[in-house]
Amino acid sequence: MRVPVRKQRELSGFTLVEMAIVLVIIGIILAGVMKGRDIVRSAQHKEFAQSFGNKWVTMTQTYYDKIGQHIIDGSNNAGTGIANGLIDGRSSTTTADKEAILLVLQAAGVDPCNNIKTIATGFAATSAQACQNTKDPFQYIGDTEYMGRVSIYPAWGSFTDSRVTPNRQRNYVSFVNCPIEFAKALDTLVDGEADGANGFGVYLGNSAALSTSIQTGQQDGAEATARTPAAFPTYSATVQIIEFAVILDY
Repeated sequence: MRVPVRKQRELSGFTLVEMAIVLVIIGIILAGVMKGRDIVRSAQHKEFAQSFGNKWVTMTQTYYDKIGQHIIDGSNNAGTGIANGLIDGRSSTTTADKEAILLVLQAAGVDPCNNIKTIATGFAATSAQACQNTKDPFQYIGDTEYMGRVSIYPAWGSFTDSRVTPNRQRNYVSFVNCPIEFAKALDTLVDGEADGANGFGVYLGNSAALSTSIQTGQQDGAEATARTPAAFPTYSATVQIIEFAVILDY
C-alpha cells in the first residue's frame, strides 16, 4: 500500500539541518551555564581577597601604626616574651588564640567584628568583646569546585627571606587551608601578579591534602628558617590547600 506524501513527511523525523540547529542551541545553553559557574566562582575568590584576606592584612598593619609594635610580637601584643620586631608564630584555630588576638586588636581600636565579612559563626568570646550573633571573624567559609566547603583562617609569623642578599627577616600574615585559586585572587590583589613567588604575596611551601593539617607561622628570632617563596603548586590529590602569606615589611 502506498503511503500518502503527507504521511511520509510526518514519519520522516528531524532533518540533519534541524538536528544541527538543536545541537547548536544546546551548546549555547551549556556554554552559558559553564560561564555562569565561572563568574560565580571568580566572584567568591575576589570576595575572599577583598573582604577577608586583605582586611586582615590591613588590620595587622593598622595595629602596628597605632601601637608601634607588631601584633603577636611579645606578650603585650598576644605573643610571647619581649617584643623584638619579629612576629611570633601563632594561628587562630583555637578559642584561646582568637580571644587573645581579638582582645589586643579591640584595645587598639581595631575591631575584626566590624571589618570582616564572613558567614562563620560559633565564636563566643568572653574576655574580649564578642561579635554579634557569635560571628567568627577568624574564619572564611568558601565553596570550591572539587573540595566542597572549606574554612580558611589567618595565622601570623616571620621568616628569613632568602631571595635577597643579605637575607632579610620578614613578618607576614598568612591564610591557612587556602585553596590555590583563592590564594591567587589575593596575590593578584596585593601585588598584581598571581605567581606566588614574587612581590608581597608569597607561597612559602606549606601545602597539604584537604584532610591534613598544615604547618603555620614560623617562630621569631634570628634562627627563623630561611624560606624561598615559590610558584604556586599544581592542584592534585595531595596538594589541595596551601598556606599563602602576605609580607608586611615592605
